[in-house]
Amino acid sequence: SKLRPRNKVLAENLQKKWSGLRRFPDEVFSIIFELYVEDSENPWTLMHVCSQWRTAALHTRRIWSKIMLTHAPHVDGSSRRHLGSEVCHTETLLRNALARAAGGPLDIRLFVGHHNGLLSRPFYSDISCKLIDPLRADKAYLRIRRLEATLTDFKWLRHLTFDGFEFPSLESAVLHTVPCDLNERVLKTASRLRSLRLNQNVLCPVDWDLSKLKYLTDFRLDMGWMSFGDGGFKTISSIPNLVNLYLSAARINRCKTLSIPTLKNLTLDCSHIIDDLELPQLQNLIMHNSSISATAGHPLALPSLTMLGINSCGMGDHFYIVPALQTLSISQDFGGGLRQFEQFMENVIKPEYISPRILRLHGINVASKLLVQFLAKLPQLEELEIGGEIQLSKPFFEALSGCRFHSTGTSEHEEPLCTQLKTLRISFNGISNETTYFDMLKWSHVAVRARAKGEYPFEQVFIKDRYSNRWNTTS
Repeated sequence: SKLRPRNKVLAENLQKKWSGLRRFPDEVFSIIFELYVEDSENPWTLMHVCSQWRTAALHTRRIWSKIMLTHAPHVDGSSRRHLGSEVCHTETLLRNALARAAGGPLDIRLFVGHHNGLLSRPFYSDISCKLIDPLRADKAYLRIRRLEATLTDFKWLRHLTFDGFEFPSLESAVLHTVPCDLNERVLKTASRLRSLRLNQNVLCPVDWDLSKLKYLTDFRLDMGWMSFGDGGFKTISSIPNLVNLYLSAARINRCKTLSIPTLKNLTLDCSHIIDDLELPQLQNLIMHNSSISATAGHPLALPSLTMLGINSCGMGDHFYIVPALQTLSISQDFGGGLRQFEQFMENVIKPEYISPRILRLHGINVASKLLVQFLAKLPQLEELEIGGEIQLSKPFFEALSGCRFHSTGTSEHEEPLCTQLKTLRISFNGISNETTYFDMLKWSHVAVRARAKGEYPFEQVFIKDRYSNRWNTTS
């Protein structure tokens, strides 16, 4: 009985707050709902709060723009929603979804084929093949802003046609193993396309002229371990304003110069380029299990490169001219030994070049003495990250702190390494020997305190211990 008055007061306060929320105009709710759905949240959740929210949601056409077309009625156990998209496996469901979008821009995902390792079993009938007819009947294809097509069931593909489709509003497209007519319709009619992802497949080889796509800046090509050939070379070279290029499982061996004057970001994933490259504006180069070998032993000149990331790449005898390099990230073990590491570092870091300000080293099996000698050549270094089985000895931490470590404390020795260093990250993940781990952990804390007492304190120090995958700050 004593709780009833209190509960009544709480209910009245809640009612007052809710009444204030109800006074918001529908336009405010529409803005909030659009931000909510942008994070792949489900718009149907908004329909069950109250009648006002339901009305506002139904009149906010942008939150109903994500539609998934599939021949399978169940995706991840859901028959109506998938990652914020409304799943439509019949013409009726698609017409209703298009009606809710009310003429607004559309984000269409077309999925036919394997899912979670299982082969979908469509009905190879006229009903299944007419699933996209509502897009054709209402000319809804004219409003498609984003298109993702994953079609791997070849039996169904033979019955699917995109004749007459045009994509004047399309800005982003992901085409994975799709029929040639869809590729052709997109590439011929999507004049406002900005982002495109294609993959080599048996249905439609890569051999297109993209010179008319003047707004296309982001291009990703998955070759599936197939050789590039003339078609792929022509496709990349034809893009007039390419800024970001991602190549996966590709091999370019044309023995001629590949020139992309507008390219700023290049990512190579399991890809190999054996060509002369002209990339005067390239700023970021990331390579994973990849290589670049200029013909006739010519060095790769990248005058604008500021970031170089290398992960498990065969370095060989490659030479880079990178006078503006600011960030160097290396994550691999140099199979050629210490000499190969020295050659690579001497190649990318020279006295006449700008000194890098950010260095990340992981999994490099080098002696601490060599690492100290290398860091001594980087007086402008501001951020250092070391990890991945790199065993750091006591002399390394003494050089980093500028002090000698004794059982009773430290004594001033000399000017420390990298006097401009502000951020230090050390990861002990991969250090299997327990004694080595605790010694490195102890020495790192001593070095941090020693620099704090001197004139070269760190602004930020992060330590990742061997038992955690999270960076922890230390003082």
